[in-house]
Amino acid sequence: MFDKDGDGHISVSEVHDSMKSLGFHIELSRVKLMVKHVDTDGAPCVTMFTTFTLSAVVQLVVFMLVTN
Repeated sequence: MFDKDGDGHISVSEVHDSMKSLGFHIELSRVKLMVKHVDTDGAPCVTMFTTFTLSAVVQLVVFMLVTN
């Protein structure tokens, strides 16, 4: 779902697009911060290793959006 181009990495824009397709309209700058928060190697994308952490962050953001 997230890795649209199948390169094994999830870019900020792929996360942003996926969240939009799920109905969550979050600014790209906020998605960049989310990815930066879970990034482990300094790359501007999420690898499979950090995907699980990003999933937790996305769940937290969704919870915050729903409860506000």
